[in-house]
Amino acid sequence: MEMNNQQLLAKLKSGDEDAFKLVFEEYFPKMKYFANEYLNDLDDASDVVQNTFAILWEKRTLLADDTHFFNFLLSLVKNQCVDFLRKKQSQQKYIEQSQDIYEENFSLNLYALENLEVNQVFLSELEEKIQHAIDTLPDVNRRTFILSRHDGLKYAEIAEKLNVSTKTVEKRISASLIHIRERLNRYFV
Repeated sequence: MEMNNQQLLAKLKSGDEDAFKLVFEEYFPKMKYFANEYLNDLDDASDVVQNTFAILWEKRTLLADDTHFFNFLLSLVKNQCVDFLRKKQSQQKYIEQSQDIYEENFSLNLYALENLEVNQVFLSELEEKIQHAIDTLPDVNRRTFILSRHDGLKYAEIAEKLNVSTKTVEKRISASLIHIRERLNRYFV
């Protein structure tokens, strides 16, 4: 049964799926061709036109009684293509910005690596480990060790300051050095 535009429109507005199928079969290839002219990708054009027909189905009850399918669909497809291209342009700008950030980070990392003194990193890490080893000493040994190594006091001066014998200072320093060496054994061959 052949229907004119008005009859087809009335059936479509009432939710007749067969009427929608007729409109789809008639206009989908034409709209896809139109969209492809601007999108230059048949898959994208097909997606845009399918989305357009989904909109047509959702808004079918709002169609004016004098709607001509070709003009209406052409307008919808045009707007969908514009939205698609704007979204793609926005995505492309994001990708370019991300690429710029990546290249900038890459350049900074390259510069940092080229100028990195490996010995300096090792020494810095080693100093941190030594300090941690010292911090884990028993209080009396730590105080004795600091007076010796950091303050540069002689054993006799430390003994006098702490009110202990020189032998006690020697034992504490010896025990401290053993403790520190055990903590740092992976740094030395």
